[in-house]
Amino acid sequence: MINPVEYGRLRVCRDPDDDYLVALAEATDATFLVSGDKDLLEIDRPGLDVRSPRDAVEAIVYRHPWGDALVPGDETVAWSQAQIEGHADVLQTVAAFLEALDEDNALEVLPFIATPESHAAWAKSILAVRNMARDRGIATRVDYPSPDIAYVKLPPDPGDTVKATGHVLLEDAIIVTLQRRPELPDSLGLGGWRVHGIGGHVRTDDMPSPRADS
Repeated sequence: MINPVEYGRLRVCRDPDDDYLVALAEATDATFLVSGDKDLLEIDRPGLDVRSPRDAVEAIVYRHPWGDALVPGDETVAWSQAQIEGHADVLQTVAAFLEALDEDNALEVLPFIATPESHAAWAKSILAVRNMARDRGIATRVDYPSPDIAYVKLPPDPGDTVKATGHVLLEDAIIVTLQRRPELPDSLGLGGWRVHGIGGHVRTDDMPSPRADS
């Protein structure tokens, strides 16, 4: 049960009488908060998606080829949600990796983004990896088989920025496997995360064992 007293502790809106609506949306994990109130529509709060009635109706009637569980999304809102869920460093590492692949000097940049143990593999297959990763988006839901290993899905480019309201089966997605390596230099400020593989899941048993004295 939601305790109405908790609403009084939230201070977000210019009109404090609206704060309970934000609290209710967050407590129920609402897909978005629908309102025509200008004060609510102008709220910039990580993870909160406020839409006008017109925008909400457009989202409801929207149909994406991948299924009804997708609605139009906002990239800024998606990244802020990922940040409060603790995925920002992982997703920024993947974004930096994909950007580096398109650079002419990719093999010079990847050592700052990838695990040392994977460098030889990138050198042998850089063209194939580029082709594999081309025209793909980044799913913001991250899977952690362990605290220092992460899997991120790269689905085909959905065409629009979309938001999942339920389970979406991404059959054609490829997987980026990352490992957190705090013992390595982190000149890009990625929270110690490094890309280790792309394609399918790299099993946790097959991941490198970092040396504590590295």
